Amino acid sequence: MKQLTYEKVEELLKDKVAPYLASHGGSVELLKVTPEGEVHISFHGACANCPSMGDTISQSVESRLEEAFPGEYVKVVVENNIDDELWDFAKKILRK
Repeated sequence: MKQLTYEKVEELLKDKVAPYLASHGGSVELLKVTPEGEVHISFHGACANCPSMGDTISQSVESRLEEAFPGEYVKVVVENNIDDELWDFAKKILRK
C-alpha cells in the first residue's frame, strides 16, 4: 500500500489529471496534503469556474487517488485561492 504524501499526489496529478485538464484549457495546483488524508487543490484557467467541476473532482481526481492509494482515506478539498484584496474589491462593486 502506498502512503499518501505530497510528492506522490503531486506526481499523480501531473501525470494523470493535468493532461486531461489542459485539453480543456485548465490546470490543477496541489496546495497541501494533510496527515488526515485531505488533498487540497485549486483549479485554474477554464477549470476554475467550470460547471462540471464536481464531475471532474470525482471522476478525474478522487477516483485516480483512490486507485493509487487503495485503503487510504482521501478527501479532495478545492480552494478558490482568491486573495482578500480581490474579494473586497468585488464586494464593493456588488454593493453599488
